[in-house]
Amino acid sequence: MTNSSQDASPVSVGRYLLHDRIGSGQYGDVYRGYDPVLKRDVAIKLPSSSIQQHELKTLLEAFQKEAELAARFIHPNIVAVYDVGAKKPAGNMDNPDYSPHYLVMEYVDGVDLKSYLRQNGRLALQQVLDVVYHCCMALDYVHFMGVIHRDVKPGNILFNPHRGICKLTDFGIADTSDMKSSKNMGSLSYMSPEHFQPERPLSRKSDIFALGSVMYELLAGQPAFAGNTPRDVAERVQQVRPPPIRRYCPDLPEDLENVLQVAMHCDPEKRYADALAFARALQEVDLTRTGGSHGKTATMTEQVSRYLSMRKDSWFRHFTPDQISELLAVTRSCDYRCGDYIVREGEQASEFYIIVSGSVAIEKNSQYLTTLKAGESFGEMGIQALLNARRTADVRAETDTCLLAVNDGRLELLSDSTRASLYRVFLEATMKRMSGMTAEVMKLRKNLPEEI
Repeated sequence: MTNSSQDASPVSVGRYLLHDRIGSGQYGDVYRGYDPVLKRDVAIKLPSSSIQQHELKTLLEAFQKEAELAARFIHPNIVAVYDVGAKKPAGNMDNPDYSPHYLVMEYVDGVDLKSYLRQNGRLALQQVLDVVYHCCMALDYVHFMGVIHRDVKPGNILFNPHRGICKLTDFGIADTSDMKSSKNMGSLSYMSPEHFQPERPLSRKSDIFALGSVMYELLAGQPAFAGNTPRDVAERVQQVRPPPIRRYCPDLPEDLENVLQVAMHCDPEKRYADALAFARALQEVDLTRTGGSHGKTATMTEQVSRYLSMRKDSWFRHFTPDQISELLAVTRSCDYRCGDYIVREGEQASEFYIIVSGSVAIEKNSQYLTTLKAGESFGEMGIQALLNARRTADVRAETDTCLLAVNDGRLELLSDSTRASLYRVFLEATMKRMSGMTAEVMKLRKNLPEEI
């Protein structure tokens, strides 16, 4: 998209007031608008004034699909869709006059990366890593929801380095497992080789290739695949490896070059398995030789590690990625050495714990009761909403152990859906523990001598 405010825009559409045009693409223009009912700025996408009548139906179908898909997404790195509007209140997709004619989205105080690069040149290395990391988080969420974006490119990433904003947008050609969209849609310079291979389906790894191509461009200052004609670009994507990135960035760490090569591998099976694996690889890059910190910033490294640990933990199997991101804001990491006491009997219960790695022993009156391992939890009585109580046992680290601790006072910061998922897991853990205790009691009773 390109910034422009030269063309006059309609005064309003639906209930929304329209102001200046802030972007335009092949088929749609985006305006800064205002919602007088909810009293907030919005972004409104309208069909381009240059669109031909025979193209209108296809465009409006894309509007509808984008609205249906993107309205399901609630994630800090994805532009939210609020509303769609039609010229008439009812109808069907066979009649363009009845189809959605505008799309209302979150207004983002930033510009797309394509425009930013044109105006400011290449990003600093740390900015590149931050952008790619946030896009990995967005793609992880999108893929978790069963959607392939299919058009990851600088023009579809909104960016404001001063406010830490990085958001993925434009799901107009996104696909799901039950959709059979044409492979011929997208942006050539960011298409994966399987776009041109009839026997290979598109997958989340196609998005990973596209994000790798974006990363290459951010580092090199030019696309990985370019040509004089669309056919030239398509042939390069299929047959030619891009120039080594260190030709443009000679001081780039070798392991970061390796990350890029894996993300952009021509064989999907040799790329990262998913966006989280891509994020993990970025985290492990050593930037000390370039004068940076080790890997990501300390905060980013901790967030990635905790996020990945929580995603792998069976305790969080019912949580969506955005719910896990919410939990990151209210949890803290705790590391204990073998033999350390974590809680003591009689203490006021104000936190509960999830075991990320290692194991802990539960003791009562200095007597061993049981062992809990990674993926299990303890201290649920720390949730005062369920029970205001004191600790009834000691908990000691049997090995070096990493825990996630949640303070009861911070649970109110969670959304209703995340709290509901949390309570569901507590109930499951309690029932499982009670079932195990019942089995032990029955076993003990069976072994007792019969009364004479």
